[in-house]
Amino acid sequence: MHRQAARARDGRVGADALVLARHARLGGERSLAARALMVAADQATARYDLDEAERHLDDAIDLDPTTVAHLARGRVRVARSDLNGADADGQAVMRLGLRPEGLALRAWVARNRHDLDAAIRLGTEGASTATDPDTRASCLLVVAMADRGLGRLPTADDRLAEAMAIETRTDLGLRGWLGVLRVHQGRAAEAIDLLDPALGAEIDVVHGFWVEHVLQMAAHAHGINGEPTRALALVDRLTVEMVRRGSDVRYRGLDDNYRAWILGNLGDPAAADHNLRAVEQGRMPEIVVQATLDLAATSYHRGEFDHATARVAAATDQAGLVAFTNRWRCDQRAQWLLALLAQADDRSDDALAHGQRLALDAEARGDAGYRALAQLAQVRARHSLGEPVDLDQVAVSLAALPRVTGLEAWWLTAETAATFGVDRWWDLADQRVVELAAHAGGRRDQFVAYAQQRFARLGRR
Repeated sequence: MHRQAARARDGRVGADALVLARHARLGGERSLAARALMVAADQATARYDLDEAERHLDDAIDLDPTTVAHLARGRVRVARSDLNGADADGQAVMRLGLRPEGLALRAWVARNRHDLDAAIRLGTEGASTATDPDTRASCLLVVAMADRGLGRLPTADDRLAEAMAIETRTDLGLRGWLGVLRVHQGRAAEAIDLLDPALGAEIDVVHGFWVEHVLQMAAHAHGINGEPTRALALVDRLTVEMVRRGSDVRYRGLDDNYRAWILGNLGDPAAADHNLRAVEQGRMPEIVVQATLDLAATSYHRGEFDHATARVAAATDQAGLVAFTNRWRCDQRAQWLLALLAQADDRSDDALAHGQRLALDAEARGDAGYRALAQLAQVRARHSLGEPVDLDQVAVSLAALPRVTGLEAWWLTAETAATFGVDRWWDLADQRVVELAAHAGGRRDQFVAYAQQRFARLGRR
């Protein structure tokens, strides 16, 4: 009700602004008319009527091409994925004398184009020259997000801390962005504390599709935390917001991939259908590659190891075709799947090599989730090679799983129990099925039956 009332009020303000603009234009007061059109554009943007907002800003710039108007239109164009138009507005702002503000806008454009090196270059210059605190914080934020996209998580953490230390006039959603980073660091509990309070908020449209990121990463964090029903509900909200905000054009398939990841770990056969839809409809390379890796994981769970290996190879080939944000996440996931597949195929030397490479990457990035997965891959491979393994250390790795990979913890524990033949780890796998089932909602019985079948295939006595 409050949101509906606010939209009605905004609509009235926008209508009044258009009346004022019309009278001012008739009276030859071009600057006043332009300012009134910008008020109407602000209200249209608040309603997420971006087409109308851009029309008003086009008219305002025709009347009076100010830096403020170009910045406003550039931000709307970013949200509409018109990145060439947004960059042109950023260049206009720089020509008109606000170089740091223009650099900030162009840095966000570069980041959304996946030109992360350019985003870092533009954002760094903007941050070093900006006197306006909001502009400087925005520049530091885009540099942090570009570093995150390149897998430089410690550097991203440092830049984000700098941005958060600045007293800004407006809310740039920095705590939400920190939550996004914490998910990628495998720190789900911290991420949930940051992201859940941000759900339902709106942030300036230029800032990297903030609403979409907060929703998807909140879903991811709750999935890591072993809460599939909560995670699926957040994915449903993501779908609604993508349509409302028009970002489904950019992110088509993203929500399908998250559903597939959650459902696949519950043994729901619908997972593959979601991934196939993402492969067919996805426009962003990361979405298509992750969907292909999901399909590889589905084949792995079915025991179709040759098919899974082919899917990983296809995903790796796709990832090598073009640079894109978060390619490192795809690379890490491919290494993990290759380690699992090598272990299943009695190629323990290969499994160890993949686990070692994954461990080095995860350690350098401070990624707790993949660090734990890499440790398990290595100890299983070493045991299969006849090397001595400290079972107490394996138990420590197993104990960490629910905190960093809650959806997968049950079957990873079972696979480790099968590798080592340790009964108490089978009991732990049973316990993890019970824990996950408690958060599976209406899929509980289907999941429990699937887990029992999976355990029998692994040789559970």
